[in-house]
Order: sequence, then C-alpha cells, then structure tokens
Amino acid sequence: MSRKLIVLITLILELSPLIYAGEYDYGLKIKTYPSPGSEFTGLILEGNKELDTKGEPFEMSFQLYNRNENVFGTLFRIITDKGDNIDLMYSVSEEDMHYPMLVTGEYVHDIDAPIVMNEWISVSIILNPKTGGIEVNYNGSILQVMDAGTKGARSFRIAFGHCPIQGYVLDDVASINIRDIVISVRGKVIRHWDLSIHDNDICFDNIKNSPAKAINPVWIVDQYISWNKLYTCSFTSSPSVAFDPRGIFYMSCDGKTINTYNAVTNTAKTIATKGGAFTANAPNQMFFHGSIISYNLNEHTHSHYDFESGKWLGGSEPTIDHDYYNNASCFWENGGALVSFGGYGHYRYNNKLLIQYQDHEKDFTAKIEDITPRYGSAVAIVGDTLYVFGGRGNLSGKQELSPKYYYDLYAINLNTKEVKKLWSIDKVDQEYVLGEQMIYDESEDCFYAISTIQNGTLIKFNKADAAYEEVSLPVGFNFGGQYLTYSLFRNEDQTKLYAILIRSQVNGESTVQIADMNWPPVTMQLLHLSVIPPGKDNESNHPWIWVLALFIVGFGGIGGTILYYERRLKGKKAETSVDFSHETHYYDFSKNSICFFGGFNVKDRNGNDITAQFTPNLKALTILLLLHSSEDSAGISSGKLNRTLWSYKPEDAANNNRNVYISKLRSIFASMDGFTIVNKNKLWEIAMTEEAKCDWIYAKSLFNAHENEENISRMVELLLRGAMLPNTEIDWLDTYKGDFSNLTTDMLCKLLERDDVPNALKIKVANTIFMHDFLNEVALKAKCQILYKEGKTGLAKTTYYNFCKEYKSAIGIDFETDFKKLIAE
Repeated sequence: MSRKLIVLITLILELSPLIYAGEYDYGLKIKTYPSPGSEFTGLILEGNKELDTKGEPFEMSFQLYNRNENVFGTLFRIITDKGDNIDLMYSVSEEDMHYPMLVTGEYVHDIDAPIVMNEWISVSIILNPKTGGIEVNYNGSILQVMDAGTKGARSFRIAFGHCPIQGYVLDDVASINIRDIVISVRGKVIRHWDLSIHDNDICFDNIKNSPAKAINPVWIVDQYISWNKLYTCSFTSSPSVAFDPRGIFYMSCDGKTINTYNAVTNTAKTIATKGGAFTANAPNQMFFHGSIISYNLNEHTHSHYDFESGKWLGGSEPTIDHDYYNNASCFWENGGALVSFGGYGHYRYNNKLLIQYQDHEKDFTAKIEDITPRYGSAVAIVGDTLYVFGGRGNLSGKQELSPKYYYDLYAINLNTKEVKKLWSIDKVDQEYVLGEQMIYDESEDCFYAISTIQNGTLIKFNKADAAYEEVSLPVGFNFGGQYLTYSLFRNEDQTKLYAILIRSQVNGESTVQIADMNWPPVTMQLLHLSVIPPGKDNESNHPWIWVLALFIVGFGGIGGTILYYERRLKGKKAETSVDFSHETHYYDFSKNSICFFGGFNVKDRNGNDITAQFTPNLKALTILLLLHSSEDSAGISSGKLNRTLWSYKPEDAANNNRNVYISKLRSIFASMDGFTIVNKNKLWEIAMTEEAKCDWIYAKSLFNAHENEENISRMVELLLRGAMLPNTEIDWLDTYKGDFSNLTTDMLCKLLERDDVPNALKIKVANTIFMHDFLNEVALKAKCQILYKEGKTGLAKTTYYNFCKEYKSAIGIDFETDFKKLIAE
C-alpha cells in the first residue's frame, strides 16, 4: 500500500468529527512534580531525529493548558544542529509571581504576559536562521529577540516537557497539557501532531506520518476508555450488592448491617438494621428497585428494606441451599418482576428461566431447552425481551463433563417464552465469562458487558452481528478468588458506567471493588491506532489496513470535518473525496443508488460501485436531470439542457451530444433497477420506482415534511452523509449547492429551537449544521447548552474554545460572546 494512502487513512481517523467537533478532549498531559522525576513526561518530535528546515525560517505553534501542580520549569526545548538551546520556561519572581520567559543559551528574555490557568491557549515561536531572530507569541503577547544565536542553523531537535536528549536534560518541568503541535516552513504546514490517536507511546503526525515519541505518556483522550477505581471494602463473608441509579451502592452479607458507598460524593457509611428477614441464601441475591430488595430463587421469597423503620419487611429467613450461583438476573419493568437465567449449584449448571413477581402468584420456572446449561452469562431486558449472552457450561449440565465457553446471543420473549438464537461466535482470542448484567444503549441499539478479558474489559456488541469489540482499557480487577461475581451498572443521568467485583475466598473473606468510567464509551479503534512506521509500506504484511479503511467510512460527517480542517490550514475553500457513509436506520444506499451527499456515488443492482463509468459530461448530465426530477419539478427542456451543458457548441452539435450522452446513461441504467430516462411533454427527467434510491430526492421530499421526530431523524441521517457534491466543480451547480446549504442550515436551526426535539437529536442536528456552516452561532449555543446541562462541562468548553479559534482564524476578530453568557438561559 502506498505511503499516501496510509497517511490519508491516518489523517481521516485523526480528523474524526468526534475529536475536532469538540466531542472529546485530547492532547498529552505532561506529568511532573509532585511525581518522582523518573515518572516525568516528555515528548520528543520527529522520532528524536533532527527536523531539517534547510536553513529556512520556520514556525512552531501549539495549544497549551497550564495546570496548577507545578507552574515552574520547562515547557519545551529546541536544540539547533550547532548545539544552541532555545527554551520556553516558567519562572518565579521575588514577589512569588509566575511568568513565562524565553531562554537562548544563557540569556533570559522575560515575556510580559499573565499565565492563564486551566484553559487552552495558543503559543507559537518563529525562528529565523537567516537573521538569528526569534519571535514568541504567548497567548497574544509578543516577544522579539534579535540575533538570538540561531543564525545559520539548518535543523533542530524539539522536546516538550522532560527533555531526554543527553547533555540537555533539565530537572524542572512545568505541569502542562499540550496538543496540536504544528510546524510550518514559509507558511506551508510540514508537520501536525494533534496528540489524539496514538499507538501506545507514539503519535504520528498528519502530514508525513512522522513519529513523536512520549516518555511516561498520559494521553488525555484515554480518559474515555479508562476505568477509575473508586472504592474497595473487605467483608468477613461474601456480600450481596444492590445499586441505586442515583449512584449509591448497598452491600450486605446477612442483612444485619448494610454498607453504603455513594459514588457521587465518594462517601461511605454503615447502617445497622433493626431486624426482619433477609431472604437471600447466597451472595449477590439483592437488587434495588425503589428500595433494597433481597430475594431467594429457591424458595420464591423476597423482602425489602424500609429506610424509615430500619427493618426488612416481608419474606422469611432462608432454609435451603442455593442452586443459582453466578446466575444472571435483572428487573423486568413491564412485568414488574425479577428475571433470572442460568447459574450453578450442587455440581450442576442449569438453564432455568425464573420469573418472580411481587406477589409470587404468577411465578414462573422452566428450563430453556434451546440454551445449554451455563453460568456466567450476561442479561438485559429490552421491552419484553430478555437477551442472554455467553456463559460457561455444557450440554449435560454436569460439572464433571468438561465445561466449555459460549459466545452466543439469545432473545427470549418473556410473555410467550419463545426463544430465538441470534448468533454465535466460534473462536475468540481469549476465553472469558461475563458480569451478570449488561447495559442496552438504545441510541446505538447495542449492548455493553463487563468481561474477564485482561482483568476486566468492557465489550460492545449488537443484535445483528456475530462479533464484539473491546471498548475500554482493563479495569485491573483481581479475579483471584474461590467465588467471583461482578456486574455492570449505569447511573440515572447516563453519564457514568460502574463495574463492581465481589471476590471471595474459601474461608469467606471477601473484597468488593468498584470502578467507574465515562458514558458513553468510545470505540478503542478511534483512540488507538497502530500506524505503519516510516519505511514499512508492504501492504501484504498489513491486511488490517483495509479493515481500518472500511471502519473509517462508517463515520458520518468525516468529510465535513476534513473540509473545515482544510479551511483552517489553507484559508480557502476545499473539497474532499471521502465516502460519507453513515450509520443506517432508514436508508440503505449499498446498491441500486445514486448519491449526492458526501460525493457523487453510484451503485448498481448488485452493489458494485460503478461511479467510474461516469465521465465528467455524463456525470453532469445525470446531476442535472436528477435536480429536475424531484416532486416540485416537471423536468428540463432540451434547449435548457443544451444551453447548460453544451452552450459552446452549435445547436446541431449540442443536440447530437445530448442524444449520445442520454443513450450512454440509459445503457448504464440497464445495470440498475428503477431508473428510467423519460421525455414527457418535451421535458427530460429521470423517473424512479421504489427500488431506485437517491439521497437528494429523499431529502427534497422531507424539507417540507419534518414535523415529527421520525422525519427529523430521517433528514439528519441523510444530511450527516456529507455536503452536497463536494468534489463536483461546475459553475451552474454552485447555485444549487448554495441554495441547498442555506435551506439546510435554516431548517436545522429551526429544529434546534423546538422543545419537542430530544437533546440527543439536537446534538446531531448541531453537528450537521457545522458541516454546512462551521461558524454557525445557533448550533454552537444549542450544543454547548445541552452538553453543559447534561453535566459534560469539559466537552461544552472544548466545543466553545474550538469554535472561538476557528472564528478568529476565519474572520480575524475574537468571538464576542463568552462561555457563561452563551450557556445562560
């Protein structure tokens, strides 16, 4: 595979709209004091090689975020091929005032600028080896130094944070975050390390695939796939655990005391109960539904804890042993019942489905013969359907007969008890079992489950595909114990995901561990990328790159992001040829389709891409006919066709051209279903049946019919595919494209003002507006307000600051509305 394609794929991924649209923060956190010096973070550009500028003046700019831990020491060090050093540092005055300064050799140049804390600012340095001059722009404050000792330098080594270069190591390093390091020579960008997607300790630049190597890196973007360990508690016997979605865990071994942990306030306390029956006869037979409920599957009893009286009410003490260790259970809201599947007891795996209602009059217990006996499954209920994934067991259910691992997904209708096997995976890289509850994400129609992969890794899968993907780094749970139970929970605000592990030994000693991570998780492939190092371009050794390419085109809106990125760098209109495929809910353009959004694309009835058959003239004819084939157009006359496409030819020659190209187009349509060229009342148009698909035609029909949520969703799905014909440069087409973009923006802005549009959909609408108008203030306000109200303050601020940066770059003045005013009602 060519280097250009590799760089293109890397660029597309690194310009993912999730990052550049402000959805996720990114960059490198420079870890310094109070950590020991051996743990300091450093970043050395160009793989510790010299950056050859051939003696030309060059500029290095980057985004800087100052943290409070240690506002003292080096930000970066530049070393010339002559051995001179240029350092940007923070110093402190006798009055204990911190300030930035430039150091050239042994000379110090103070910069008259305040150090702005806890927000991203812009910094740049220009070195002119021809004159020896240096100019520093620190957040708008400019320092110029003449004859700074760099005269005649032709190449440079550059390190941020801790500098590992022998002979140039500094002990004091400032606590900062950095991102978007851009190097330009005579105005041309030659390197851009955004410091987002990375391969362990290396981040490759977007221009030449040049590595920047980090020492002790703390990648900011990893927070979206990392677990935070919150709480650990020891017990003398194995407890049951219940979770209140407000963020509170309740743990009890015998019901006499209840340990609580509030994950929101990070506080723990112990409640001494005042009696009553704790019905559980085994660990983890407890859940929360309005109150803490203990239950007994063997004896079909339950009791609930009354916080007012301090007693367990209802139920009775257990009298028989448990048969359902490591079962999977959850609460069925529609049926008002606890549902349990599988488990282990008395040397047997089981495949029993138990449904226990509040009054126990309709309790149901039966073997599900379609599913082999097992324990360690994960379950979730969606509506009235129980989904069961994975587990460990065997066909006979007997422990002594070699159990096996299962990676299959079943759907059980809880009303009819009908069972349907959705899919099965035969081989996995590492065998695993699952926590008992999995989380259903309605927005993506997928499930999340916590697995034993690498000591606790979150996995994601959907109903349709026999596949799963890892979506977190390992939580780091210790799975060494005689009895283990673990589960997954989500808080009511849907901002946090919690994993809990109960680990018990033979003597009963137990440990509870709780960890959390941000919701929703981010696909690992988005944040970590193994890029082919320079000089390793053999495509046969890297078949994964094609899978990666397919993964890339699945992101709606990438092209819009690339478009605005190119505008940012070049200051002029840019086009992109990326396929703007978007997750399909209502439309499928995989075959028998002509698409405008995201680029002109044609698929035949078998799904083959036949776009290459369309020469420029044939493409123009097709576009023009479709533009005049919507419901509000009667077609286009022969004269207008000739004047638009062949105005430079005599009438006879134009007629001849028209007939030839219409004949060619009809020939192509023979490989497609439902597309027919017709001439009705001396007007040409393309007639389409239901089999024929065109995103432009669908969008036109929806512009005046977006009164309900489904139509809004349909429209957004289409528009997220990308801008209209971004690669097609035809004079007469500009009017259509401009009108369409204006119409789109106006319509979507009106949707943002409606109270009946859900916030999740409004975020999509705002992102779509930015694809057409990347400086749209209505979209900015809506998106920031929604993120702020949902508690995602960091994402809201990142969105705002990115907008401000683009605004100033495009217009030349600062955006006037501050963040607080923007998010105010």
